[in-house]
Amino acid sequence: MSGISSFDVVVVGDGVAGTTVALELGRRGCVVAMAGGRVPTASRLPSALLHPFPGRSTNQPLGLHAFERARAWTEAAMAAVPGCAFRTTMVRPVSGPQARLWRSAESMAEDILACGIDIEWLQAAAVSQRFELISEKSPAVVYQPAYVLDAEAMLDHWRDELCRLGGGLLSSVDRVERVGESWRLVTESETVAAKAIVVCVGHSARDWFPELPVQRFAGEICCGQVSRAPGFAISSAGRHWAPMDRHGGISIGATRYSPSVQRTDEAALAELSAPRLLELELSEPRIWRGTRLAFPQDRLPLVGAVPGYRDLFAAMALGSKGFFWAPY
Repeated sequence: MSGISSFDVVVVGDGVAGTTVALELGRRGCVVAMAGGRVPTASRLPSALLHPFPGRSTNQPLGLHAFERARAWTEAAMAAVPGCAFRTTMVRPVSGPQARLWRSAESMAEDILACGIDIEWLQAAAVSQRFELISEKSPAVVYQPAYVLDAEAMLDHWRDELCRLGGGLLSSVDRVERVGESWRLVTESETVAAKAIVVCVGHSARDWFPELPVQRFAGEICCGQVSRAPGFAISSAGRHWAPMDRHGGISIGATRYSPSVQRTDEAALAELSAPRLLELELSEPRIWRGTRLAFPQDRLPLVGAVPGYRDLFAAMALGSKGFFWAPY
């Protein structure tokens, strides 16, 4: 393989999963390169929300450990790149099935506090008094820290650190083959060799592994301006409203539907605005669209060695929780 660049590991995919895997390997002294994805990555969303209990993960000890790791990565990025993220408070109105979920979380109160998470269970009157912008007058769970992330700034910072550690950046991969004791990857511009490959390709995973029992979901986030920036984020009924900055920017998300469906911006905005979580008027709305991959059996990421192949690994199916799971 004379004249071919050689690496300990090539990570295929430059989204949240690929970037964090490549950076962690680089920090551990591996000679690593990261190859870009073949399609636009959902990791380049306009704003991301990181908090300890995304979705229905209210009683998963594994989730607490993941959040601890994600928080450490985020705090380090905030120290290095002011403005790439900021802390906020998360408000989760509790009603219906959510009430049962949060009652089960009470059994983990000691573990939650041990992770440095401040959490309160508030009655409706207390919620109305402390968070007057909230439309839904019901009991709520309130916790912090939560983080609003500038996703692109975070990824750019991590990619810069990878390069400072000597990591390589490659174009998208056209072909992979096993040659002797190593892998050979043909990209758009060069051929490289690697002792191992980690595939982190997100929603294009079936291009690599057609037999995977994963599902793809499309989704939208609306970004816009409000006259009064809330000092907190709120999540309820499958939607969130979160400040994007401290100057009136806000994000509303996220929808979920089949990638084969074609949607207008008007339809997306109507769905995202119902239910109305905050008493705020949105102006200058713009819609961002992306596709995410999930493993339907347990909604946990798909991570580990690929059966039947030597030195081939995968880290994918992070769903809508890339910044939550990837550092872990």
